[in-house]
Amino acid sequence: MKKIMILGAGLLFAGFAQAQTSTSPTLGVKGGLNIAKFSGSPDPNSDFTAGFSAGLFSNIPVASGFSFEPSVEFSQKGSQFTTFGNAEVKTKISYIDLPLMAKYNVTPAFGIYAGPQVAFFVDQETKIVNANGSTTTFEGDNSNYSKSLAGAKAGLSYNFGSVLFNASYAADLQNLYKENTNNRDLKNQVINLGLAYSFK
Repeated sequence: MKKIMILGAGLLFAGFAQAQTSTSPTLGVKGGLNIAKFSGSPDPNSDFTAGFSAGLFSNIPVASGFSFEPSVEFSQKGSQFTTFGNAEVKTKISYIDLPLMAKYNVTPAFGIYAGPQVAFFVDQETKIVNANGSTTTFEGDNSNYSKSLAGAKAGLSYNFGSVLFNASYAADLQNLYKENTNNRDLKNQVINLGLAYSFK
């Protein structure tokens, strides 16, 4: 975990140092609502579950209208579904995400962005509510989860001065489980709605 945080801080520092030579250096904070679920096979038939994200970002202008925007974010993902035995299962998985976004400002206020990201596993909690009302919670059992996941992200942004509104969609490209147990190949997908504040 310490190595992940050092890597993320290094990316942000490098970006901000580079941005100091630009006409529009930015370093900021961001946070928002995650609406997440699983995709993959077998079909999880899952529902969206809510979580949150929070982190830091920097923006590095590289040409007129174009910029590079790395960030480091704590992000809650997961899903919920009902089993054949009518048990309600809700899984919440926490990651440290490192998105590396290429951004284009269509207008001074409106921008679009896309790029790769890497998610580093932190922890998980699975809660099962059985048909009889009893509840079982599993947490800290992390051995079956992949420690890192490659993914992709794309989104839109609109700024109101130093405040930015972001809407994005992200999907992992790798199985969230370390081993393909019981032919499970499930991937995280997340819709995020958030706000950011840039220090200029």
